[in-house]
Amino acid sequence: MPSAVIFSECLMGHKKLAARADNAQKRLKKVCDAFDRYATEFSEYSSFVYCAGSLGRGDIGEQSDLDMFVGTTKNEQKRQHLVEIRLLACAIEVNKTLGYEPFSNDGEYLKVYPLEKTLKVLGAPSDDSENLFTARMLMLLESKCVCNGEIYNESLTRIIEHYFRDSRDRQSFTPLFLLNDLLRYWRTLCLNYELTRDDQNRPWRKKNINLKFSRRLTVFGTVLPIIISRANSVSGIQALVSLSPHERFAKGLDQLNDDSLLEEYSEFLDDYESFLSWKEAMGTTSAQSGEELAQELKDAAQRFSDFFYKVATHESIDLELKKILML
Repeated sequence: MPSAVIFSECLMGHKKLAARADNAQKRLKKVCDAFDRYATEFSEYSSFVYCAGSLGRGDIGEQSDLDMFVGTTKNEQKRQHLVEIRLLACAIEVNKTLGYEPFSNDGEYLKVYPLEKTLKVLGAPSDDSENLFTARMLMLLESKCVCNGEIYNESLTRIIEHYFRDSRDRQSFTPLFLLNDLLRYWRTLCLNYELTRDDQNRPWRKKNINLKFSRRLTVFGTVLPIIISRANSVSGIQALVSLSPHERFAKGLDQLNDDSLLEEYSEFLDDYESFLSWKEAMGTTSAQSGEELAQELKDAAQRFSDFFYKVATHESIDLELKKILML
């Protein structure tokens, strides 16, 4: 029996989240248009640019900044340092022209990420020594290309294929390598939060609610549809990552085909919208530190987490696949 699309329809019918997604599309187009003048330079260097963060997820707010990454398919022998500096300067100019805040940590993570090295160290202990792990995860989980889509799509496909190199077209194949990498990223985010919570100079409270809502959605809104749909092909993962995290999760719920979850899912969407509003208000009002709002946030985060757990332990999901999340 084919699945319905009631959860996808519920998502599209959520007026506030739909308005945010529409705004994100408009702002994404402005970023793409700003890069048009530099497209030839990026193309000549076999490079591309993608945005992650709230713009990539489709829920960008008025105070959001740009999380921008530059990648290249140039091999190590043909890479040119001065050219890469020029490309990064183009990215900085676009960011400045569009009126976004300067890149965080004085541009610490603004660099050119080589695809070959990303694939070479995938799964190695040194994977994230140069931020390659994070750049790869964000490319898979919440990216939107803003310059040279053809090279971006080629690179994304090669990354996904790397996770499937042992599949040999087996119908029973489960992408454990990919799932484990996604879960590793979630645990890394949790550990990074613990590292910053005692630093008085860093906004750990904002990181805390990001972890409970947007980060959780990004990771488990991808992991669960892979398990629910038993996605076991490169094309299946390609189709999934082309969607926003919200769209992926809704599609997974459609395939789960349990309309008894619909009311809780509607509340799940409301809680996410509330999170976005709270996040935008942080630092601009005194009310955000009040006990009443703090309790509302805590309750919403608990419901948000509980819904993911309820879906992950749904009776229709194969026990062996459920065990992947824990064991």
